[in-house]
Amino acid sequence: MATMTLNHRETASLLLIAGAVCGALILLLRTENSRRQLLAAVRSTLNPTLLFVFGAALSYVAIEVWLAARLSLWDERLAKGTLIWLPTAIGMVFGLSKVASEPGVRTR
Repeated sequence: MATMTLNHRETASLLLIAGAVCGALILLLRTENSRRQLLAAVRSTLNPTLLFVFGAALSYVAIEVWLAARLSLWDERLAKGTLIWLPTAIGMVFGLSKVASEPGVRTR
């Protein structure tokens, strides 16, 4: 069984991202207005429609990985790449609604 290890660049990137997130949270939680805005953002993220889209995207990836593994096209060595790709895929799903609202794009 393959192990998923991070190289030094990936470890440094994760530490920088974690530090930036912690710093941003400290700055955001300093005032009452910022705390209210952060709570509103969390509530909007927990909207049932958004949760359905997140769940559908994650389910799609899980089915694709399972099917590819059954066909010997995917194994544990690809887990890190799959996890890195996943936020990009979810972002692309949300970008579809922006494309559909642009002029000249025909939808059913």
